[in-house]
Amino acid sequence: KPWDTNGIVGVYRFLNRVHFLGKEIFLQKKTELRYAKSARSKQDQKLVVDKETTVKIKRLLHQTIKKVGDDILSMQFNTAISAMMEFLNAFTEAKDKFSEKDRKESFLKLVFVLSPFAPHLSQEIWSWSNQGFVELQKWPKYNPATLKKQSSVYAIQVNGKVRDTLKIQASSSQDEVIKKAKVSAKVFKWLAGKKIKQIIFVKDRIINFVV
Repeated sequence: KPWDTNGIVGVYRFLNRVHFLGKEIFLQKKTELRYAKSARSKQDQKLVVDKETTVKIKRLLHQTIKKVGDDILSMQFNTAISAMMEFLNAFTEAKDKFSEKDRKESFLKLVFVLSPFAPHLSQEIWSWSNQGFVELQKWPKYNPATLKKQSSVYAIQVNGKVRDTLKIQASSSQDEVIKKAKVSAKVFKWLAGKKIKQIIFVKDRIINFVV
């Protein structure tokens, strides 16, 4: 067979989820902020916005916009759709943790990059936002700063054996990474009383102390 009809099921579910979320966001009245329950008492409930989640979703959104745009130009449509599915999963999980304004703006940008693949569905959802026709809009811009790696995870080795891992800001210098690796409780006991003969450092990957 040149193609398998079973492959349609996943895409059908994806489009249904987009449509359902569009209805929920634009056609149903939702509270702007989620309720956070205090550990002390139910009376301590108050409206909060998870700023960390907002930043995370916006960063992923900008990465998705770039990915889909690049993949369309290179005709790699399967990976473009995969990127949109990945964003939808993250967005669905976090949608109640940021403001209504950010929720609507982020979702509309997903709908826009989806429009070349599902124009009729995208236009229907876009019309709910009262912003005219989706095909008349300009392709959304992404922020290049969001494409930069925010953190790095290093495997800390002693004589080639992994003893711990270290998550640190991607902008950290080699000296900073080595300094933090040395004070790790799991690593320190393997270095205590021993002379470090060599330090093998591979950016964003490993630190190996040869003792």
